[in-house]
Amino acid sequence: MVAFDAIITVMFETLEPAPPNPPKTWMVVAFYGFYGLLGACGVVVSFLRHGTSRPLVLICFAVVIAVAVYFFIEARVRPSTQKGFASRSMVLVLLVLLASWLPRPAAKKIPLGILLDDMIRRSTLAEPGGRPFYLKATITDRDDRNSEFNGTVEWYWLSTTRWRRVVKLRDFSQTRIVNGDHIFEDNNGDYFPVNDEMLASEIVDPLPKDAVELVKKLDLTAIEPGTGDGWCPIIQKYFKDTDGQEQRVVFAYDCNTGHLLYLWSPSCCYGVMADYRRFHSKSVAFATQDNPVNIRIDTLRDLGSLDESLFAIYQPSSPAQRITTEKVSETAARKFITQKTDIQWPVSEKPNGDSMSVDIVIGRDGRVKEAWTYSPVNNAFEDAALNAIRKWTFEPQNVNGVPAQIKTTLTIPFAGNVAKASVGRAQGDSR
Repeated sequence: MVAFDAIITVMFETLEPAPPNPPKTWMVVAFYGFYGLLGACGVVVSFLRHGTSRPLVLICFAVVIAVAVYFFIEARVRPSTQKGFASRSMVLVLLVLLASWLPRPAAKKIPLGILLDDMIRRSTLAEPGGRPFYLKATITDRDDRNSEFNGTVEWYWLSTTRWRRVVKLRDFSQTRIVNGDHIFEDNNGDYFPVNDEMLASEIVDPLPKDAVELVKKLDLTAIEPGTGDGWCPIIQKYFKDTDGQEQRVVFAYDCNTGHLLYLWSPSCCYGVMADYRRFHSKSVAFATQDNPVNIRIDTLRDLGSLDESLFAIYQPSSPAQRITTEKVSETAARKFITQKTDIQWPVSEKPNGDSMSVDIVIGRDGRVKEAWTYSPVNNAFEDAALNAIRKWTFEPQNVNGVPAQIKTTLTIPFAGNVAKASVGRAQGDSR
């Protein structure tokens, strides 16, 4: 750099006669200072967006800083000629353009398990060995201000084996304390809405252990973060569970930052993670989005001075006193139907496809507590199916001898309705 500047000095400032109107010193200093600042911004932005995956970009911007600082110092010591100033300016411009035009590194495939472990380390609050924290969050149904799903969640988290969680919803509340091998659970209400239950856990542990272990067994690969912008290609795989039923895992993340967007598997999850913010060394998702019911962190801070009474358990709760949700196959669930309301399909419309899938949650009393569908059907067919299925009843189910909430997915065929719709349209045409 010194040698290059010496050549410019000899060519344009020593051999050339002094110009009648040399550039003003303050203008030269300001110009070099601007490029020094531009180089510093380039380093910071490149690192935040790509980490160290684009080292040549970082080096180029670092060189811009060094050259600009050197030219800045020289301009303060020795006045520059018009040609010398122009030559030095061109060097800085070319360096900035070079840094901007450098190609991205080629996409590199890594085992998805490695990526998941890195996500847990960077973003999971309730990570083993993690920092104790207090969290308060709000759960909101975007379509209904008075929904039974609206409420709050509070976490007092000391470790994976010592924590307290308080959930307060419109029709249900729960205080759950885990202290070593002991568990206390106080429930006010008989049904814990399953999506609220998932969100309450997901906001502190978006990658639960059982879901991560399942994904690792599927031997999937992913693009290493830092090689693109926005969402990476969605990773999904179909597989058979232990009952021979087809299941699916879907995983999405940000190609640039490596942040988790969502993981859907047979055991979890519900929310699409969003609004990542710093909490000490972690980058934490402060909210979920894109679903009817979402959660947002209102307060997140260190746990601070510890009140031991928060984690005190004087009488552990028996399994029968706790509320659990278990997933069962459709075949098993249909065996326990005790009352089935027929679906009154619309006869004036034709459905998309031959069937639709409906997810339901059966309460401990055997009644359907929730029913929803992600199938691409029009509103008339969706409403007809859900309105009928919500009236179905089942025999209350026990898991390991304990009453449990049951989650399952039903396949509802359209075959009979398609024939009715066709006949109805034909009769209408004949008139």
